[in-house]
Amino acid sequence: MVKRGWLETKSAISSGMGSLLEMYDFSLYGFLAPLLAPLFFPAHHRYTSFLATFAVFAVGYLMRPLGSFIYGHFGDRLGRKKTLIYSILMMAIPTFLIALLPTFYTIGYWAPIGLLIVRMIQGIAVGGEFSGATLFLAEHARSHRRGFLCSLVFFGINAGILLAAAVNAMLASNFDPTEMADWGWRVAFAVGLIVAFVAYFIRKRVNETPIFMDLKIHHNIQKAPLFEVFHKHFGKIVKGACITWVASVIVGLLFMYLPTYLRHQVHLSFAHSMQVGTTIMVVVIIFISFMGFLSDQFGRKPIFLLGCLGIAIFSFPFFHLMKFGHHFWIYFSVFFFALFASAILGTIGAILSELFPTPVRFSGFSIAYNIAFALFAGTSPLIAMGLIHFTGHSTAPAYYLIFSSILSILVVYSIGETARKPLI
Repeated sequence: MVKRGWLETKSAISSGMGSLLEMYDFSLYGFLAPLLAPLFFPAHHRYTSFLATFAVFAVGYLMRPLGSFIYGHFGDRLGRKKTLIYSILMMAIPTFLIALLPTFYTIGYWAPIGLLIVRMIQGIAVGGEFSGATLFLAEHARSHRRGFLCSLVFFGINAGILLAAAVNAMLASNFDPTEMADWGWRVAFAVGLIVAFVAYFIRKRVNETPIFMDLKIHHNIQKAPLFEVFHKHFGKIVKGACITWVASVIVGLLFMYLPTYLRHQVHLSFAHSMQVGTTIMVVVIIFISFMGFLSDQFGRKPIFLLGCLGIAIFSFPFFHLMKFGHHFWIYFSVFFFALFASAILGTIGAILSELFPTPVRFSGFSIAYNIAFALFAGTSPLIAMGLIHFTGHSTAPAYYLIFSSILSILVVYSIGETARKPLI
């Protein structure tokens, strides 16, 4: 029992830290969008410049399904550990290249083209990260602790986004806007190279999951896991993507786009908007693993449904309160947004891990999760901006949150409870 507990702890550190460091790299772009827009996509109209910047942000997400196919195949064929190591390396180099990339004023249209290529490579790498890290923990965990341990991956992801937000808030507080536009943003990306290689060395020191090793010993590894998962488990892929819909919108809209929204719709300063973004990350980090723990005690569905209902009911009132610009109501809204988001993000990893059988778990989980994130997370800032532009109301993004919450409620309500059951 002691040995099993130590294996769980070591795997949790590896998965959580790896996801933290990888998402630091990936999320920087979203937080720095207000600075990158005029540098890589100069335009006479600010809306056009931001639209182009977030379009490239969306492309990074749209590459994630390709990454899920690649990493899903090798994760089910060669092992979970090797696949997670390679995903870290594929994040390190592109991130450092962004720090060195000349702007539009230096090399013209080659600058946005270079930025697009780098984001595409990053998107492929991230396509195997969350799913691989989560099922890595799920396959190491005991049944009564699986929800809590799986939540640590999203804990790490949110900690990585928090780290990116905190670094940007610190830079914005210590450098004036001119310095940030000239070279300050490059510092944040350069730090990503260091943290990515730290994650690489952490993951090199963990063991392969016992469940995958058992598959290997008994020669039950699928020769074509992608064909197998689409042929026999297509319905589960669709359900998994629909369940992930609300989580992807939360990440894209509340975590990535919110600082930009607060700056340009509520007219907060760049530094203050980043501080609010940091706050929502802190609250999620505090509660997310507690929600995973509760899902082990009371089931995945009650906790997930509670979070979705909270988002569906209170999104419009919270956006309405934030638009007044009063600091108390902004932080009040952000706190409860984060609380409901924690219930969703703290349970979704376990739900998806338990949805697919072991021989195709990496492929099924990765495809379902990343299709949803490609379609709905990366495009959420674009959809939010479009809703605001065409309706003329700053509260319009709330409707997208409400719609995605209701859809996820309907789908997760239809599946069976999987808490405390052994993986098949």
